[in-house]
Amino acid sequence: DNEKKEVNQRIYIGKSLRKFRKAKAKDYTQERLAEESNLSPRFINYLELNKRCVSLDNIFAIARALGIKPSEFVKEIEKDYDIWLLICDSRKRNA
Repeated sequence: DNEKKEVNQRIYIGKSLRKFRKAKAKDYTQERLAEESNLSPRFINYLELNKRCVSLDNIFAIARALGIKPSEFVKEIEKDYDIWLLICDSRKRNA
């Protein structure tokens, strides 16, 4: 059960990261975000594909590069996570 939660949290991190990156500028690439956040392009790609977890240090670095507060990034992740929890609860009640 914990493994499922971890996978789903990665999904929401990737979705939020992609959303903020694309909102910054149409041509704001993963490579540019990587350069400006001092992370590797492969790591940014893996985050967006939900293949890696992100540390708090990296959330701060990514947020700085995107020109947003880390709390904005986390709030976006929380919104999606809350929706996921509602769906799971509803499925349990209907099972």
